[in-house]
Amino acid sequence: MDSVGTVPEYYNYARNVSFLDFVCHSEHMDSFAGGRQTSSAIQWEMIKEGVRKHHDPGHFVTLLGYENSEIWDANVYFRSDEAPWHIDSFANRLFAFAKNNEAIVIPHMTSYPQRLRGYDWANFDETVIPAIEIYSTHGSSEYFGGERPLFDCEPGGYAVEALDRGYKIGFIASGDGHDCMPGNSIWRRYISGLVAVFVKELTRDAIIEAIQARRCYATTNERIIASFFVNNSIMGSEITLDGDDRIKIDVSILATNDIAVVQIIKNGRIIFSQQGNGRISEFVYEENVRKTGHNYYYVKLIQKDGEMAWLSPVFVNSAS
Repeated sequence: MDSVGTVPEYYNYARNVSFLDFVCHSEHMDSFAGGRQTSSAIQWEMIKEGVRKHHDPGHFVTLLGYENSEIWDANVYFRSDEAPWHIDSFANRLFAFAKNNEAIVIPHMTSYPQRLRGYDWANFDETVIPAIEIYSTHGSSEYFGGERPLFDCEPGGYAVEALDRGYKIGFIASGDGHDCMPGNSIWRRYISGLVAVFVKELTRDAIIEAIQARRCYATTNERIIASFFVNNSIMGSEITLDGDDRIKIDVSILATNDIAVVQIIKNGRIIFSQQGNGRISEFVYEENVRKTGHNYYYVKLIQKDGEMAWLSPVFVNSAS
């Protein structure tokens, strides 16, 4: 394995220091690391043993997963604590593996150049890719020129570019820390991110289902509480307007610091900004969709201390 610390230390930090509700011990899985990473079936068995041992449904959920990292980087997450050892980054074969093992695939650090394991959005399968990792210790992949950029980023792999293609993806954030500090990693350029999910119970199935439905949002390591509805449909939803193309957007945010601004983004452009006044922002915005066909809306929060959150899009189909 390629990080410091031991498997028990990893889970102890996640549960008792970072106070995470769920975590995935996601080691790299590739064949060119000289044995440093999860490059053997024996190491994979150690990962699975840790997942089983530290799982405590209702209190602390451990997810089985790994980071695909030979040609392009993505994290693969499973519903159960059992899955075969697998090394194959070719998109069609990785997607087939995910389908056969009830897994989801979430592209990571997508805005790096493709020659440096960045992501090519031509490789997409909506049945296995429900979300993009919009933020990690590497930086943000929201849009080219945005806040907290990755080191060698270039256009092609950004979240907005995928959404503009018509892909229906949600947003998560994670760590990618190699310092055995899940939930607080500062291994790369920035502190790690967090993902929030809307679930009725703290179980593996509920968490994976929420991400598959895009009922999730990303933050820059802040415990920001937020919700976002379009015509009473929660983030991640797809809705179709019947006749009337007017929509109502409800936003509710409890931040961890004073709010600088809350933005509503439609089809890659900011259409409304609400300036902050303390740590709470609640407002309603209404508009006529105007553009027929595919539209997407998402909400972005920026705090005065620079911390951020991205709420997964709602997809609006308009025939008018």
